Amino acid sequence: RAVQQRMPGLDSHIALCTAQILGNALAEQKKYAEAEMVYREVLPKQREQLGTEHPDTLATLSCLGNVFMSQGKLDDALTTLQDVLRIQLRVLGA
Repeated sequence: RAVQQRMPGLDSHIALCTAQILGNALAEQKKYAEAEMVYREVLPKQREQLGTEHPDTLATLSCLGNVFMSQGKLDDALTTLQDVLRIQLRVLGA
């Protein structure tokens, strides 16, 4: 919750990118629960502002999947990463 209180309004692409980097830094520090909170806050705003298929949105979703894996939330990780792959294959036409 402390991370959420420190985060400014995420109403620009730059702010969303910065918040995603914050989530990455937290994950690197093994602060997985805090990273998950950041990614969960960023994702809906990215989907709204950038779209579900935007590379930044997919990167955040992938990071969330990795954080799930690191926390042992394997069902969530599998579902999330399968969603990323499905969208990437559809977008890339593979």
